[in-house]
Amino acid sequence: MDTPYTFMRDKDREFPPMVIVDFTNVCNLRCVHCAHPVIKKEAGYKPAFMKKELFKKIVDETAGRDILLMRIASDGESLLHPDFFEMMHMAKDAGVAPVNLTTNGMLLTPETSRRLVDCGLDIVDVSIDAHSKDIYEQIRRGGNYDTVVANTLGLVRARNEAGSSMRIFVSIIRQPLNAHQIDDFRAFWEPKVDFVLVRNLCDEVGLVDIKPVESVAVPEVRWPCPQFWKRITITHSGDVRYCVEDWRNITVIGNVERQSIAEIWQGETYRRLRERQLKGDYQGMALCEECKDWATAPWDFGYDRIVRETTRPK
Repeated sequence: MDTPYTFMRDKDREFPPMVIVDFTNVCNLRCVHCAHPVIKKEAGYKPAFMKKELFKKIVDETAGRDILLMRIASDGESLLHPDFFEMMHMAKDAGVAPVNLTTNGMLLTPETSRRLVDCGLDIVDVSIDAHSKDIYEQIRRGGNYDTVVANTLGLVRARNEAGSSMRIFVSIIRQPLNAHQIDDFRAFWEPKVDFVLVRNLCDEVGLVDIKPVESVAVPEVRWPCPQFWKRITITHSGDVRYCVEDWRNITVIGNVERQSIAEIWQGETYRRLRERQLKGDYQGMALCEECKDWATAPWDFGYDRIVRETTRPK
């Protein structure tokens, strides 16, 4: 593999190239491949939303940085946040770019789509995960296939009518229920959107009990996890965790209300963790020791590359 196990750019040593921001731990679906339905039943779970003041601090620290992406995603459906659009305007008015929303698409009404275009959002990534109503509703429980397809096509129309440069992605997670639909999913969506993502299944650090499709091979030799060099994940409460799949906040190593993003990213804790990843020393390292999902995070093809390729001027 040509890509070295290090920062993509020298400037990435100072500040994370990808800033993942979790607006909420509330979701309107119960997807079979997602840990949220499990976490929601656990003692101590409380619905919560990121405070606007906290997001402004994140924006202020990120504005002016040459990042690859601010991604609004993670533990819930961000469009449920009551101040979502005000917060999006904070980011875009400050010049943060590109900004990406990952959504399940159920709330992409015509009005919402128009407002997403108007606020200058750079990328919308709609998780669909099927190419038929019956399979969709087995996977994305609580959702409606016809609604999501219509909403996504409506977003495309709103973008086109406005002459916006917004990029629109759709994604499908390869799993036993939908593996036979991957080609049809691609054929349907590729002429309509800017990119179709086919993701491999994660077990969400053991919280989801779905076996991967047999054709997805796991390499024999483990490589260091790119997350330590490519991205930082900030929860709705401002906690920084080194694993994006850490639903229980076991990997928290700081909080952006008390520290700056740069301080955490450049700090001694991250430095030691990166050294251990390079040495293959995972013993006692929270989540990493038992991780089965490292193989779904290749260094030479990640979300960062997709964003770079699709956001180039047409």
